[in-house]
Amino acid sequence: MNSRYKNIIELVCLLSIYLCIVIIINPRGNFPTNDDWSYSRTVKIFLETGVFQLTGWGSLPLLPQAMWGWFFCKVFGFSFEILRFSTFILSILSLIFIYLTILEYSGSRVLRIFSILFIISNPLFTASSLTFMTDIPFFAVGIAAVYFYLRFFHTEKFTYLLPAIILSIVSIFVRQIGLLFLVSFALVIFFNREMSLGKKLIPLFILILSITVLILFQNSMHLPAHRHSLPIQEWKI
Repeated sequence: MNSRYKNIIELVCLLSIYLCIVIIINPRGNFPTNDDWSYSRTVKIFLETGVFQLTGWGSLPLLPQAMWGWFFCKVFGFSFEILRFSTFILSILSLIFIYLTILEYSGSRVLRIFSILFIISNPLFTASSLTFMTDIPFFAVGIAAVYFYLRFFHTEKFTYLLPAIILSIVSIFVRQIGLLFLVSFALVIFFNREMSLGKKLIPLFILILSITVLILFQNSMHLPAHRHSLPIQEWKI
């Protein structure tokens, strides 16, 4: 059997174990978990009014995650259960990118299997995968960005750099700490002696532009135009 198909079967088996764990946990029910009621409210407001509004409970930008949740609610209808399902999908994607990253840079089958089993058996990962908190969305986008960055440094192909930068920017608007992806990339390029000065300045420009847009976005969330929220009595499950 082709090694590629063996890897696919291996990954499917690992994901099946994860699915069995989730089924045993049984995260069904139209109720919030942890503090994700706040993020769910942002999705509901956008779904019903077309206005993106943070509740003020948290200080995270949340934009990509809210749009992700909005898409699922637009298709299946709003519920806390659907929002948890959207996070669960992202947790699967994160496991796939972790597997691909290890597969790319290590030939150890034991390492791949142990790494995935270690993650899915970690209560922090599994519990976070069954909420609408920002942990898993940020983790999924972050690990995907890392994978493409590594592919770019390995192959020096722009086709890998573009998604890496896009995913880095997306991560910033889930959690501001995502700026570290662009900071790290800018530093690596800056200290690369083979790069020309012009190429070294491009990552720095992207970083500064991302910070500027983030600041403008966060400031815009404090404007009166973005405070047309649903009255508290209309916040229904």
